[in-house]
Amino acid sequence: MIENEKDLKILYLTLKKEHFIDIYLGKKKVEYRWKKPYWDVRLANKKYDIVQFTNGYTVDRPTMRLEHVRTRLINGSSPLGNGEQYAVVLGDLLESWKCEQLVMDEFIEERVSKLKQS
Repeated sequence: MIENEKDLKILYLTLKKEHFIDIYLGKKKVEYRWKKPYWDVRLANKKYDIVQFTNGYTVDRPTMRLEHVRTRLINGSSPLGNGEQYAVVLGDLLESWKCEQLVMDEFIEERVSKLKQS
């Protein structure tokens, strides 16, 4: 548990399952958002301590917190495509809740799908 949580600046982001799992497993260390007025307010010239990711909107959704390293504005290509976008650079995984079951369920779904194809 993170101490003095009330003093932390936390960026809250919701992700699709595949991106959530990739970040949880350490495969993805940067999250991108298009440069739009909504994200300008939240990301331009802002410094956060933590990025909190959730998968879904239910009360008991998988959640994880990672160190926020920095946010950069880039103009180029990323997994989103070409154009101006924010790159939220992530550090270490600090805490997680209900993530292991999500990863296990996805692994089982992939294995079953491969078995059905053979």
